Amino acid sequence: MTHIHPSDPGSPWTPPAHFFWRGVLLHVVVLFALIWAVSFGAEGLELGPQVRTWLWISVTLAVVHQVYVWLGWRLQLTGNHLVRWFGKRAFALWCAGFFPLLMARPITVAAVAWLDRGSLPLWITGPTAALLAIPAIWTGVSVKRYFGTTRAAGIDHFDPRAKDRPFVKKGIFKYVDNAMYSCGFLAFWSIALAFGARGAVLAAAFQHAYIWVHWFTTEKPDIEVIYSRRETDG
Repeated sequence: MTHIHPSDPGSPWTPPAHFFWRGVLLHVVVLFALIWAVSFGAEGLELGPQVRTWLWISVTLAVVHQVYVWLGWRLQLTGNHLVRWFGKRAFALWCAGFFPLLMARPITVAAVAWLDRGSLPLWITGPTAALLAIPAIWTGVSVKRYFGTTRAAGIDHFDPRAKDRPFVKKGIFKYVDNAMYSCGFLAFWSIALAFGARGAVLAAAFQHAYIWVHWFTTEKPDIEVIYSRRETDG
């Protein structure tokens, strides 16, 4: 079987140049709405200055992460640019930015939670945090065992063979579509509620809502380009 990268010239999967901007306007509009909601919520909750600072650090790093993903994936999909620039090191270099930014997201929520701890009654939030941790942990285990961290980072944008892998229907993915976003991000809520922190609940709400912006404006359109015609490759 001859593999052609979806973004190579002449490939039947090569999207038009304007595909680079697909979903960007919606992304920006919803992002501004979410930022307004966070600002309104921070004012209403009368959060302290340190809590506010880390709340906005959390928001900023989430935006940086998702813009990083959009830019890298679209550069790959519309012209194979990262591979052309960096060769075989492209995906490794990509992951060197992707994973630290990803890990920073729960860490910053935890910082908000620590600074604002006890602002909600723990006898209510504690058990809820434990319940939400169950699907979040199951998702993490399922990603590690069945999905793979490289696939989560978008290897299908870099390696043409990756698109031949079947969609995962094991672990939590057997029961929940797109479990990484629907269940995995419950970890943010669990962290916030474990500390009984109002500010961290606000941060978790932003993080969870914003990852769905990524799904609808970046990942879903990319998946449709990469996978929709894979059966005809040969």
